[in-house]
Amino acid sequence: MKLAKNILVFLSILLYIGLIYIAFFNVYQTDDYIYSYGTKKLGIMGNSLDFYKNWGGRYFGYTINTLNPISNDPENILPKIYPVLLFSTFIGISALNFKKYFKYSSSEALLKGFFLFFSTPLFSLVFLNIFIGLQDPTYIFFP
Repeated sequence: MKLAKNILVFLSILLYIGLIYIAFFNVYQTDDYIYSYGTKKLGIMGNSLDFYKNWGGRYFGYTINTLNPISNDPENILPKIYPVLLFSTFIGISALNFKKYFKYSSSEALLKGFFLFFSTPLFSLVFLNIFIGLQDPTYIFFP
């Protein structure tokens, strides 16, 4: 059991490092520039209201992009740092929950946070693989 735990820790940390490496190839996309232009033109509140009134289905994404400071980021570092922040926050919050609710030590809770970070995509793949044969009923009517 100790060998399996060590292998999972190694794979979790390797996944974390690999995703951080891949994140450094992120660049701004077209919609980032559009939202930045709208914020410069209408202001933060005006742009938020404009996107709220002309809803496209993604409130949270619109809000994040509205607050995107492209004009203040000439080195284009924000799209590289943001995923690292999200990964680290997921692991940290998971570790805090394990520590608080399951009374693990800090190091054990951090290991559990890495396990959860590693296992979440695996469970998603298993779930998708199980239900891959199911089709959307509307596919019959709208091929």
